[in-house]
Amino acid sequence: MILPAILIVSLFFACIPATPLSENEPVNTPALKNESASPNLSPSTGPTSNEKVVATVTNVIDGDTIEVSIQGSLYKLRYIGIDSPELNSVGTNMKNIALNAANKDRELVSGKIVELEKDVSEMDKYGRLLRYVYVSGIFVNAELARLGYATCFPYPPDLKYQDLLAAMQAEAKTAKRGIWGTGGYSQEIKSTEKGLYVGSKKSDKYHYPTCFWARQINPENEVWFASKEDAQPKGYVPCKVCKPPQ
Repeated sequence: MILPAILIVSLFFACIPATPLSENEPVNTPALKNESASPNLSPSTGPTSNEKVVATVTNVIDGDTIEVSIQGSLYKLRYIGIDSPELNSVGTNMKNIALNAANKDRELVSGKIVELEKDVSEMDKYGRLLRYVYVSGIFVNAELARLGYATCFPYPPDLKYQDLLAAMQAEAKTAKRGIWGTGGYSQEIKSTEKGLYVGSKKSDKYHYPTCFWARQINPENEVWFASKEDAQPKGYVPCKVCKPPQ
């Protein structure tokens, strides 16, 4: 009979789950103000899922480095675009932040199945994979920056999501979370004898000392500034990569 056949077909299609939104569709990142909720920070311009590699996190080394297993092979992996304090930091403040960052990283990914996304570079000079990491819909690199456990760390040519990471850092600074709530990196940089920003005699840009381009300056060409007010009257403008204050 025709009626039962139509009924069966209708029931079949009713059991099919709704098609999820494509990763290429815009995703609004909520401006959350506490650590209790973790936003879905998947970038709105991210690739389709078949461009990501699935891995299992076998060890969390610190706040920006993990070990993963991919098809039975182990790799050390460095999160792209962020930097957290070293566990062997000398200062008590930085060491505490480093421990908290490692613990948060462990909470997010330890023992879990994650997705890895490559930018331009395959590995860094230490042989570590360079990747963006996702777990249960959370963009881990951005989440660590949002919570103040890591700073935005531009490292060309891997800059695909640098604007998003910078926005997450700005949110953490405004809310005074983690590093930004205790002085952290800012305090450590200000305490240096050389200054807060560095430029080159052969360029008109000033940078944070941690910037990729700052590290390319020959020491004999370095020009140090105590503040933006010190740099700008001398013709220097802020670097567009590390984005110091204008």
